[in-house]
Amino acid sequence: MKAKIFNKIMVVSNLTDEALQEISFLTERDREIVMSNINSRIPIKALEVIFRSETGEVVVGTLTCTFFQKKGETCLKTVITDITKQKFLEIAAKKLNEMNQLEHCSMLAYC
Repeated sequence: MKAKIFNKIMVVSNLTDEALQEISFLTERDREIVMSNINSRIPIKALEVIFRSETGEVVVGTLTCTFFQKKGETCLKTVITDITKQKFLEIAAKKLNEMNQLEHCSMLAYC
C-alpha cells in the first residue's frame, strides 16, 4: 500500500483495507460505512466522521473519497476536512439557545 499525505489530502494508490488504516476511526460504524462505499466503488461526499488524529486528539471531520485512474490502476483520493471547531461552536450555540428559551419561559411564569 502506498499512501502519500499532503496536508489534509491522502492519495492512496490501491484499494485495500490497509489503505485506510492510517485513519483511526473512533467508531466501527464510520469505518464500515467508508469501507462499504469504497469496496463498492461508490464515491463519498462530505461524510461526517469522528477519528483520532496522529497526536491522539479526537477530531470531527468531513471525509470525501473519489476514484480516479492512474496508469490503468484505480486509485482513491481521500480528503478529510477538520470541522471540530465548527461542531463545538454549533453545540455551544444550541445550548445557549436552549438556556435562553428556558430563561424566557421562566420569566413568563413569573409575570
